Amino acid sequence: MNWNCPACKQENCAPLFRELSREDFTALHAQMLTVHYSKGDLIFQEGSLASGIYIVCQGLVKYGKYSEDRNKRRIFNILSSPQTLGEEALFEERPCIGFAAALTDCQVAFIERRALFQFIVEHPTVLLGLCRKFAQELMVFQCKLVEASYEPLERNFARLLLNLASRYGRTERTGARILELELSRTDLAELAGVSMETAIRILTRLKERGVIDFDHRVIRVLNTEKLEERASPLPPCVTAEAI
Repeated sequence: MNWNCPACKQENCAPLFRELSREDFTALHAQMLTVHYSKGDLIFQEGSLASGIYIVCQGLVKYGKYSEDRNKRRIFNILSSPQTLGEEALFEERPCIGFAAALTDCQVAFIERRALFQFIVEHPTVLLGLCRKFAQELMVFQCKLVEASYEPLERNFARLLLNLASRYGRTERTGARILELELSRTDLAELAGVSMETAIRILTRLKERGVIDFDHRVIRVLNTEKLEERASPLPPCVTAEAI
């Protein structure tokens, strides 16, 4: 089925709804609330009542969770169009297990859970899309669990940089891969699951070896082959949509 989203104008933008006809997606879109967020705005808060799912239409959103004492934070993923979040709370009325915040100025579409449930009853292909997404996220979670338990920190960090550069980077005429994201050193460390001091130490080591160069929020992958060597062997989750 081919259709263009009324909001972002992309063709078959949201993976969950790609099997819908143009008419069915237009009917669903009529029930969406589109909200603009400025960089740094909280989209939903950890512990607040989950009331629906969110589709990233434009910009970047970071999703993560705080430690029990609220002193530490882990970013699980960076989402861009047309990724979705909040599905884990669809089937139970329970508090959000994580938080989402605008990493850049962004536009997000929201669908209330009851409206979506009613739509799923009438269009079960959406449920199949949810199952595929849950299966992929389970695969990524298992992969990351093994990485965190057994893999060297520098290898995991190299895999993270490869993933980010592949998804959000651009290539210069020199062949260097440029990663320009509104990621602070703290954000990068929270994505990797390490302290900021460790993140800076690994970045510096990679820079000294001529693999990357970095300045403020810009990271240049100077030698992709060397970075891939540091990251190898590459697990399936490196090429998955979720970080």
